Formats: sequence, C-alpha cells, structure tokens
Amino acid sequence: MNTAIFDTINQHHQKYRSSCSPSLAEMLLKLAGAVPLDYYAEQDRDQNQNVGLKNIENKTIKGITFRKYKPQDEGKSLQQKIDEELSKGRFLGIYLPLGGEYHSFVIAGKVNQEYVLLSKYSELGNDEGKQTIENYIPSHLIPGLERFDIIYYEK
Repeated sequence: MNTAIFDTINQHHQKYRSSCSPSLAEMLLKLAGAVPLDYYAEQDRDQNQNVGLKNIENKTIKGITFRKYKPQDEGKSLQQKIDEELSKGRFLGIYLPLGGEYHSFVIAGKVNQEYVLLSKYSELGNDEGKQTIENYIPSHLIPGLERFDIIYYEK
C-alpha cells in the first residue's frame, strides 16, 4: 500500500472528543488532494458536537461530493463498491463500534485479502488525537458491514 496514504493520515489529528465525523471528512478531503494537510475547518466548525453524517452526506466540500453507500441504490455489494473505489484511487469512510460508541475509519487499502482501516481518536478532546489507529478487516467479513454507515466521494 502507498506510504503517502499513511503519511497523510499520520499528519492529521482529531481535535475534539466527538469530532470523528468532521475528522473523517477532512481525512478523505486530504487523501483526495482537495485540501492542504493543515485543513481543519470541518472540526473547527462542529467542534465537540456529535454530528454524524449530517454535515457531509450529499454535500460538496472543496469540489468533493460525499455520498452514503446504499446497497439498494448501488446495484453492487459493499465489497464490490470498496474494491471499485480503491481501484480508482479513492477511499471510503465507515462507522464501526468502538468502546461502546461508533467511530469513523478510512478504508485506505487492501493488503493480502484484508482491508486496511485508519483513523484518529481523541480520548480527552484536547487536541491530543494524533496517534493513528490501524485495524484490518478480512475480506470475508465485509458483507456483514453493510448495516453500518459507509461514505464515499465523487470529484
């Protein structure tokens, strides 16, 4: 997997405890090359509000339009959608359970039949959320993730 992806995510941080959704939008915007690495306008706007997808779903920010994956509208499985987006050099966001709540992750690539998930997490909400969280999901578990919110983007 391209090290530039890790470099971009490593330079990002989640500034507020409940700003994972705007943080996700910022990471996707940065990976798409639409904003500079010091862009934090989404988190600064929402701060510690738990806004979910309301500020990004079907919205265009800096030339990038965010869409929520809906299997009934897509005509393809989640795994097909993920593989399609990754093959185009685009990334997706997914919300998964973490510590009794939901947290957003970037689906950043696929290595040896496992999908690479990257994120940031601010435990204290004092701008310390700089450590990159890295998880892997085996391909065979992807169909079970369709019940979670997944976001992708179009240029």
